[in-house]
Amino acid sequence: MIVGGLLTQCKQKPTRSGSGLMGYAVLEGITGSVEAVLFPRTLQQAGSLFVDDAPVLARGRLNIREDRTNSLLIDELKPLGEINRSLYIRFDSLPEDVMQKACAFLKRYSGETSVVLYDAAKKLGKGVPKEFYVTITDAFLAAAEDRFGKECVKLK
Repeated sequence: MIVGGLLTQCKQKPTRSGSGLMGYAVLEGITGSVEAVLFPRTLQQAGSLFVDDAPVLARGRLNIREDRTNSLLIDELKPLGEINRSLYIRFDSLPEDVMQKACAFLKRYSGETSVVLYDAAKKLGKGVPKEFYVTITDAFLAAAEDRFGKECVKLK
């Protein structure tokens, strides 16, 4: 199930085993709201998205219980504004070895945001195969800007 909306009442609590933090929030949409639960791995991946009033797209499973409120067990959280966006990385020139190194870097951040490698010398952009699409997080953007240069990495 995929749902878009605003996160509200965001809270983090330790797991019963104490091995990490769980995220709890309310995901509010146009027609209603649902309790949202993020397990430690998902909460860590969500990073700065897990804040009140964040517009998000949540992918997960509906947990229906007779004795308690239904909830959405979130597997993935994305910024709602980044749907249909692409990441552009500009290079002065883009020989095959540079493209392979760039793709190896991108593969470590596997996700669903398309990436275009732009060859400034040829004024030509080349979309990478889906296996090199990335997940846009603050950590990824910082690593990409560090590797390729802040002025060369753009999200459009």
